[in-house]
Amino acid sequence: ENELINANVPKAIASYVSKLSTLFSAMDLAQLASCDKRNIELVAKLYFSLGVRLEFHWFLKQITKQSVTNHWQALARLSFREELDWQQRSLTEVILRNDIKSKDTKHLLDNWFELNGQSLERWYNILADFRIGQPHEFAKFSVALRELMLLRLNCDPTN
Repeated sequence: ENELINANVPKAIASYVSKLSTLFSAMDLAQLASCDKRNIELVAKLYFSLGVRLEFHWFLKQITKQSVTNHWQALARLSFREELDWQQRSLTEVILRNDIKSKDTKHLLDNWFELNGQSLERWYNILADFRIGQPHEFAKFSVALRELMLLRLNCDPTN
């Protein structure tokens, strides 16, 4: 929102536009809440809090600003964005499954992060590598997203 306001977009429009990206997740959140029989507020708060703690918004910015030189790279960049959204949804589902009774987002996240510290450390190391140097190769994004998939698999109590 602030970026739009700084670009002289009226505040009401900037606020409206900045919220549109969160609507993309609405169906996933509704489905998660329905399947797990959880309150939609809890699921949404967990989903977005997880994204903050795993720095998904920052990582998404890296994907979005990745320049493309051909059609296939444009498709790959779009695929990376969709994969990140899917991983966020999937990890939220894993956390909900990890503790089926809790109604406290902070407790759910803190508990999951504590149980999975070693696996999470790998993700944070990848983010640290992304912070060093620009531009990034497309292969780096593939490896990072694969690490998120492995994180999900390693931290899923049903596996």
